[in-house]
Parts: sequence; C-alpha cells; structure tokens
Amino acid sequence: LFLVTDTCSVYCRYCTRKHFTGQDEAFVKSADYDKALSYIKSKTGIREVILSGGDPLTLGDAVLDRVLTDLRAIDHVEIIRIGSRMPVVCPMRVTPELARIIQKHQPVYVMTHFNHPREITAEAAAALKLLADHGTPLFNQLVLLNGVNNHPAIIQALSRRLLYLRVKPYYMFQCDPVS
Repeated sequence: LFLVTDTCSVYCRYCTRKHFTGQDEAFVKSADYDKALSYIKSKTGIREVILSGGDPLTLGDAVLDRVLTDLRAIDHVEIIRIGSRMPVVCPMRVTPELARIIQKHQPVYVMTHFNHPREITAEAAAALKLLADHGTPLFNQLVLLNGVNNHPAIIQALSRRLLYLRVKPYYMFQCDPVS
C-alpha cells in the first residue's frame, strides 16, 4: 500500500484513514516518496502495489505519470492498483489524457468505489467507458451502509449495472458499527 497523497475528492463517513487525510500534503514529501520507492525496490517479494491515500486521482496527470513510471521501473512490481472514488464524485477527472497515462503503464487496475446504483450517473458511466476502452481493468469495492445499500436488491442492481459498464464487483466491506 503506497499512500501517495492525503487529499481526497470526498471524505466518506466510513473512511479508515480520516486520522491522516486533509493535512495539506497533496503529494507525499519527497524524502518519504524516495524512501517508499527504495523499500519497494528492496523487497523483491512485492509483486503488487496499491496506490491510495487520500485519492491518487486527485494528483495531477504529470505527478501520477511520474509515480507510475517509477513503479514500472521496478522489475518485480507486476501489478499496480489505483483505488479511487473520483469516477463517482468527480468523473470529469477521467480524461482521455488520464486514460492514456494509465494505459501506458499497464497492467494498472482501477478500483472504483460505487456504493449505490444512483451513484452511476451518465458522467460516471462515460468515465468508466473511457477507462475500459483504453484497456484498463476496472473493479469495484463497496462499503455496506445501513439504510443506503444494505438490501440484496440494491446490491444486485449496483452489481448488474457495473458489470454492464465492464466493472467487476470486487468486494464488499462491512465496517464496524459506529454511532
């Protein structure tokens, strides 16, 4: 898990990283970035790196391209995943240029984060189509939320719509109960 930013596009009530996000570190400090890359390089058993944070798609195209380039330069890193809620809350972030950057560094998996079928707007569907058309495998992780999506019919509707849009439902996360 490579936390490349502490900035999110939205601050979810169930987030497990609220203790560190929003501290004005749009991109990880240079020394920390270099240390993380050195760690990944030194651990040849690391085959997969998940970019997270914050939301990696809040980074600019040039910065994201640099991160992906640096990771692709490490021979033993086979898979890169990007976890992002941007296709949901800011689908206009998914541009042809972003899709080309991700495509250039394949295999890169984009892990979306749709929790309800109503979040799949026309704009969100277009963003997913753009990524899929550029060969990016798309998966969805959802959080079970009481009163939002905790009914089988809602999960089925979400899953069917995502599958139609070439997004594979990946996992459901059940949070610990909180007040």
